[in-house]
Amino acid sequence: MLVDDAGTLATVAAQMSRAPVLAVDLETSGLDPLTDVTLIIGVTDGHRTWLVDARRLPVAALQQHLGPVLAAVPVVVMHHARFDLRFLLGLGLTVRSPVDTMINQQLLDNGRERGGLSLADLTRRELGVALDKSERSSFIGQREGAFSGAQLEYCRRDLLATYQIFMRQVQHLTRERLSEVAAIEATALNAFAAMEQAGLPVDVVAWRDLTDQAERERQRARASLDEIFRPVADLDLFRGVSINYESDAELRDHLARLGIQVESTARHVLLGIEHRVGPAIVAYREAAKVVSTYGAGFLSFVHPRDGRIHAHFRQIGASTGRVSCSDPNLQNIPKDSAFRACIRAGAGRQLVTADYGACELRILAQASGDRTFLEALRRGEDLHAIVASDMFGAPVSKTENAELRGRAKAINFGLVYGMGAAGLAAQVGCPQDEAERLLDRYFQRYPGVKRHLDESVRRALAEGCSRTLTGRRLWFPREDLAAPDAQGRIGRVAKNMPIQGTSADITKLAMARLHQRLRQCAPDAAIVNCVHDEIVVECGDGQAVAPLVRQAMEEAEAEILPDVPPAVDVVVDSCWAKG
Repeated sequence: MLVDDAGTLATVAAQMSRAPVLAVDLETSGLDPLTDVTLIIGVTDGHRTWLVDARRLPVAALQQHLGPVLAAVPVVVMHHARFDLRFLLGLGLTVRSPVDTMINQQLLDNGRERGGLSLADLTRRELGVALDKSERSSFIGQREGAFSGAQLEYCRRDLLATYQIFMRQVQHLTRERLSEVAAIEATALNAFAAMEQAGLPVDVVAWRDLTDQAERERQRARASLDEIFRPVADLDLFRGVSINYESDAELRDHLARLGIQVESTARHVLLGIEHRVGPAIVAYREAAKVVSTYGAGFLSFVHPRDGRIHAHFRQIGASTGRVSCSDPNLQNIPKDSAFRACIRAGAGRQLVTADYGACELRILAQASGDRTFLEALRRGEDLHAIVASDMFGAPVSKTENAELRGRAKAINFGLVYGMGAAGLAAQVGCPQDEAERLLDRYFQRYPGVKRHLDESVRRALAEGCSRTLTGRRLWFPREDLAAPDAQGRIGRVAKNMPIQGTSADITKLAMARLHQRLRQCAPDAAIVNCVHDEIVVECGDGQAVAPLVRQAMEEAEAEILPDVPPAVDVVVDSCWAKG
């Protein structure tokens, strides 16, 4: 049924509101929620289908009649919900309880090779029906004119497929004990959509100054290298020295011509060369990396409409459940980078940066039940210093015997990431046999940790998968499980995935709760970025919003880690501060 007037919309809205589950799918004139428009808002309760012509209806009518439906229906199902939610936000419409069939399928498939995640893929796999998507392109750029019968039928089929897939997924999620983590992912959908829609403020002038400076440093470093290699390099008539300083093979060849033999051109190898060429190459490469990573390509993502960066966040961006970011990647800007200071709130605005303190170690303490870990965290003590004192028999703090604390920190975090003796030896710079003794001493001191890590590997081999504390699951390839060295192949992931995945679950739950709390208590505030266990909020009054951020994050951590006191570090500044 095509709905193109306010009276009909009021009538069908009353019918929609009685449904326990609605599927919603939008057709839009393009892919940019800031500049493209919504053409059709399709809705079905599994039996009746309504196609709302959003072009012909005033936004006020959509808000008056459709708005209360979306804000009240217990479950609103979408495929790739974040996209549709952003367009709905542009119309002033919010969905109380969205669910995403794509994310549900990611939870069900994680680690299994079952095919793609598009609606057509899932329709073929779950319903045994081929869904023709060719009509989708006919909507691009269409802002007026009647919809064809083929277009309307396309909308109807997509809606029914989404609804039917969800009904099957509910059974699968329940049977496979994924309901809890599916609920976390669903409650976080609005937070991610709103974060993308809000965008991240950036001082473009300051950012460009940094990249221009890096380009000048790159050119100076290149000139120094050309001077060093000129006697042994091939010369180009126009360019002079023609060496590709990014090529390892070419660089090793020219270093050999200087009488310097190296097996690699890694940073630590270059800095170990007793010749000024080593530091010069490092300086060139570091400056070149800044230019390529943060130069014109990065700034091309600043949206012309509002001067902000609206990056794409993939809610399940890794097999552990971690979020990933692209176009551009806002998660790879180091904490000590000057570029962070360019992420700056506008006049009269502030950024609240909050991150979890030692989140992975707290998860390890909860999962292992190790008494020493739990008691140290409950007392608010420095766990790295406690471990160092226990292992080395000396008083340790951040200022006293700090090098021993550094060793203990390497072990703590190394175990979280499944590191063995060889990895530890490389990390702390000691022989492997000494690293083995350190690990043995560590496990003697903290037997609960050893039992948990060993049990994580044993369970993964027996069940074929690893799980987080919330039930998120990662399946391992059959060939790895059947291999003679299966324990070695999957051991590192089996130890790390439950910890890293639980951290992701905590952060998503925190984002969901924080988004809702900000809407209620600080409507001028918005989440504008997240980096693993770090959340950034833009607001008018940082001192008023900071307690809301802390409370939401602490509640989420306490819910999933009930035996460990939560710890959240919060900083209020005009720019993206180092947490």
